[in-house]
Amino acid sequence: MIDWLRARRVPVTVAAVFVLFNGVGFRNLLGIPLYAVFAVAVAAATVIALSGTGVRPPRMPGLLGAFLLVALASILWSQTRDMTAATLLLTGSLTGLALLIYRAFSDEAILAVFHRALQASVLVGLAFEVLVTAIGHPISALNPTTGLAELVPSANLSLWSEDRLLQGGPIQGFVGNRNGFGAIALLALVLACCLALERTISRADALLTLVPAIVALTLTRSATISVAAACLVILGAGAALMRRVSDAHKRLVSWSFIAFCLALGILVIRFWGVVLAGLDRSTDLTNRGVIWTEVAKYALMRPEGWGWVSAYWPTWRWPYGGITIQDHVTVPHAHNAFIEAWMELGIIGAALMIGLCAWLASSAWRLTEKQHRGDSVIPVAWMLTTAALIIQSLTESRLYYEGWWVLFVILAASVPSAFRLIDEPATPTRRDRAETRAAPVR
Repeated sequence: MIDWLRARRVPVTVAAVFVLFNGVGFRNLLGIPLYAVFAVAVAAATVIALSGTGVRPPRMPGLLGAFLLVALASILWSQTRDMTAATLLLTGSLTGLALLIYRAFSDEAILAVFHRALQASVLVGLAFEVLVTAIGHPISALNPTTGLAELVPSANLSLWSEDRLLQGGPIQGFVGNRNGFGAIALLALVLACCLALERTISRADALLTLVPAIVALTLTRSATISVAAACLVILGAGAALMRRVSDAHKRLVSWSFIAFCLALGILVIRFWGVVLAGLDRSTDLTNRGVIWTEVAKYALMRPEGWGWVSAYWPTWRWPYGGITIQDHVTVPHAHNAFIEAWMELGIIGAALMIGLCAWLASSAWRLTEKQHRGDSVIPVAWMLTTAALIIQSLTESRLYYEGWWVLFVILAASVPSAFRLIDEPATPTRRDRAETRAAPVR
């Protein structure tokens, strides 16, 4: 069995990443107890498949390590120590798995693995919505006792799918959340474009991702994902421009592009209401302003934080059960990764997470500055993937979810190798590597 798993380390890792990104869907399908057993089995299979192999030593970035140490220390003052202990076990396991994947594959192979898993996630999400349409009613999570779907006559926030495919959306996909499904589709689209340009995957393979991803992005009708997509288009254009200018002009073009982005950001803030009206959203970003205000009230009560519970708040416990918005709706998380860190790990935790993301963002842009025409597109994919995670962190706490945290840790660990790919003196062009590359990841 061990040899069989090791011989299939790529598909096993793809399956593990797929499960990580679709954890909510599997919990809705299996129920939490059975899902826990399933997740442990998948994780164990992945560890066995990747053990004994490696192309580089594992690396824990200093800022990330400091953040995890603060999370570990928070159990000493946590308001919910049992939940913090359980969350630390989960976060530690995910971090270890991320470093194991980083150790076992090259940067290019890692992105190919994530592309395959996200491609499957988009296809399964759309197939799920087609199935719900065939059922003809919105559905909630399967009952873990009877295994039967509870069909309900009307939609509500707790539904797995609201059966809105034929209405043009918004659809929620297998993950049961339109923002989450849209984020998966956006990331899949980015990786498909970059890996197709790198010639790691075929055009047909890329189209198998691009077309469903565009359909999913359109039907989720997520304003936050639309804004993130617009930002990635601008950054992608900036990366393409930097690859075409000479070294003598790179610094000038770089600062000009940064100034352009800042000016554009100021204009967006100035005309925020107009922008959101065009996206059919309120200026409060669907109550996010209210949520942040409420969370801040509790964060200010304890500068050290309330204890690490990630983005899965135990809303049946105080203080999390007291954080509510209109009509006394309980808030499940802070809808902002940095405010989340502030709430749970205090000022130090928030500062470390801001510093970590700032370091990643600056590293991503410095990579872009070093690019030349014909160079590998993998650093661009790394930059855009990093940007996608950080941009979404401003309106969601998704960064701390299973698959997203694993990807975030891998990106942080990959900073040195990404720079080495650029700094190597005789880096082959994409066309050169395409002629000698082995078969793409399947």
